[in-house]
Amino acid sequence: MMPGMGGGFSITDPFIISLFRHDLRTQFLVICALTLVTVLAGVLATYRRPADQSVEPRSRYWLRWSFGALWIIDGVLQFQVSMPLGMANQVVAPASEGAPGWLHTLIFHGIGLWNQHPLALACVTAWVQIGIGLLFVSCRGRLLRVSAVGSVAWALMIWVLGNAMGGLFSPTASILFGWPGAVLFYLIAGIWLSGPRRWFPDTFSVITLRLLAIVLGAGALLQLWPDRGFWLSGSSNALSVMGSSMSSAAQPSWLAGLVLHLSSVLGGTGPLLNIVVISWLAITARGLWIFSDSAEVWPVRSLLGGSLFFWVVAQDCGVFGGLATDVNSLLPISLLAWCAAPARRTAAPARVPGVLVARRHAGLLAGSLGAAMIVAGVLPGLWSVATSAAESTLFYAQNGEYTLVRTPSPSFQLTNVNGRLFTLNQDKGHYTVLTFLDPNCWTDCSLLAAQVGQLSTELGAHSAVDFVSIAANPNHESLHDLRSFMRTHRLTKVPNFYFLTGPTDVVSGVWASYGIQVSINPGDRMSVHTNTVFIIDPEGLLRVVIPDDPVNSNSGRNSTVTVLHAALHDAGYQH
Repeated sequence: MMPGMGGGFSITDPFIISLFRHDLRTQFLVICALTLVTVLAGVLATYRRPADQSVEPRSRYWLRWSFGALWIIDGVLQFQVSMPLGMANQVVAPASEGAPGWLHTLIFHGIGLWNQHPLALACVTAWVQIGIGLLFVSCRGRLLRVSAVGSVAWALMIWVLGNAMGGLFSPTASILFGWPGAVLFYLIAGIWLSGPRRWFPDTFSVITLRLLAIVLGAGALLQLWPDRGFWLSGSSNALSVMGSSMSSAAQPSWLAGLVLHLSSVLGGTGPLLNIVVISWLAITARGLWIFSDSAEVWPVRSLLGGSLFFWVVAQDCGVFGGLATDVNSLLPISLLAWCAAPARRTAAPARVPGVLVARRHAGLLAGSLGAAMIVAGVLPGLWSVATSAAESTLFYAQNGEYTLVRTPSPSFQLTNVNGRLFTLNQDKGHYTVLTFLDPNCWTDCSLLAAQVGQLSTELGAHSAVDFVSIAANPNHESLHDLRSFMRTHRLTKVPNFYFLTGPTDVVSGVWASYGIQVSINPGDRMSVHTNTVFIIDPEGLLRVVIPDDPVNSNSGRNSTVTVLHAALHDAGYQH
């Protein structure tokens, strides 16, 4: 199981959505303030400086504008409310299928990091990508090259950790379905824009077209693979299956109908369609390679026509469904080829229309806004990751909010694992974190035990907090069962931890007094019981009731521990 995929929570949880929108609004106000300061400083700095009237190679001009627009679109897609909880678990995790061990480990840690800070990192991703896009479209000189270097680093991280290297190792990889990853072409564009203008147009055009020829040639080989599903006919054809899946996503009805109809019709031709696709890829690849340094236009036109057609039919335009993170691969391929086409190589340098002063001020505003977005996004994100506390996001998505109360807690006297009697609040001045654990459980109780251990470690050995757990299995409540559970889950080293039991009628009375329901299904050794954590203050008052359906991951456990810290504070505990 991947990190964070531990339970039944909705990725569109209304409470999490409200938190996400609140964070975005707050950061946008900061961005506006930073933009204002930057614009004023820029106006003062350039007041007497002559405007940059140098010309720009046409291919470079369109490269930065087209990929700047793509970065902005991708950033806007990150505002989708399902991103904080859905990105890691429903976008990144499935992409790791077939990845080698080393890459799977990297992705595993990346998912865990995201799930510890989903709100912060979702905001970072949105602002950074829009910021990169604004800098691309507004800058032409040194700042463009600096932002392009940043885009290369960002794109490389996304390609490796977010796209599993574009599905290079996926058993179903196909250029029609997104291989080798859209962000790889953003990375290539960033590399070109980070270099000097003399690379444009000739070097850029020749190398880019030959690089695309290699991509298309490799794509043709993937289409030849017999187990990709493209040689089948009818509803079993890979294109038909993909079209049916994509048409069910949220999107305009006319587009869903078009995709479903075309993919079904084309998929019905089976091997014939795949032969056409392989021929198109191979012929276009050969043309791009041979004519990369000539004025021949048909290879680029072939790539543009086929890519745009399959971008609609096989990739459903890439932006629908609620969890789309980019426009998918065929549109960036098309834009890269279009910018490197012979028409751009031989075209006159670009001169932006409009009044020079207005252009400069518009560029200053857009560039300032982009830089402010990156600063306001990255700094809080780095601070969030650098701090040890995880967000409470996963806990709230799984369990909802905890309840503050102030009522006398039911008292009890039970036996600890050393055979001694333990009475609630026997340690004067101590708060009590009370849980109910099945000593024969290897699922949720194991996760609850890990939360208790982590919270104890973070509070320190001399904290004024007792951790009390009461056995919650009528068939396994002996001292031997309790000791075995403690050894297995390393609770013997947790300071002030008390695992308690007693006669069944006495223990069941404690369950009932705290509203804990315990039952045993026939044939099961584990009990089924309510997972609730209670915090009791030194005066014996029940102060906090915390529902806890633990998430099976480090990030979920960390999220719950963050909530337990907050709940202790709300109960009056001063650490």
